[in-house]
Amino acid sequence: MPRARAPSAAARSTCAPAARPACTASASTTSTSTTSTASTPPSPSRTRSIGELKKLVEEGKVKYIGLSEASPDTIRRAHAVHPISAVQMEWSLWARDIEPEIVPLCRELGIGIVPYSPIARGFFGGRGVTQQVSAESSLKGHPRFSAENLEKNKQLYLKMEELAKKHQCSPAQLALSWVLHQGDDVVPIPGEKTEDRLACMCFLIEVKCVFKKS
Repeated sequence: MPRARAPSAAARSTCAPAARPACTASASTTSTSTTSTASTPPSPSRTRSIGELKKLVEEGKVKYIGLSEASPDTIRRAHAVHPISAVQMEWSLWARDIEPEIVPLCRELGIGIVPYSPIARGFFGGRGVTQQVSAESSLKGHPRFSAENLEKNKQLYLKMEELAKKHQCSPAQLALSWVLHQGDDVVPIPGEKTEDRLACMCFLIEVKCVFKKS
């Protein structure tokens, strides 16, 4: 199934030369170093963007550099300009296409992996299966949540639900646990609209950190 690209977010900084003044101004208003995540513009501007971020690191205005939705070639080229700390990609039980190339490459280069949509855009939380997807939701245009695709995917959810019952947890918790157990270098982004679900996912991540330290 096709994988949708990550939506734009205010927290993502693409520090090409034109955006440098904004990054500088932002850094001057805080006493802590920031982390900049560059999207992946077409070559050669991608290398120029990392070059600008490298300058900000050297000036003490940015501490780490990360990439979002980057190809293996982009990761290698960027890492050659300046060490990349993390790569953000979609990764879950139903979006595993980063496993053959990107995961091994990140581990070869010592780059952390930040999976977004670890619960498959809410699918393993029951959206579209046990819950209704609102007409305003962007998921309405997502192939996995439409018509006959959703009907087929419901069978996957039911199997996941059955397995979750055996482990006395929810399908969402089981899906997140799977991502968390992919390695110590994997830290998923928990995204939720309710405080109780967010607290649950943060607890799982905290438990992972405790076990890693011990």
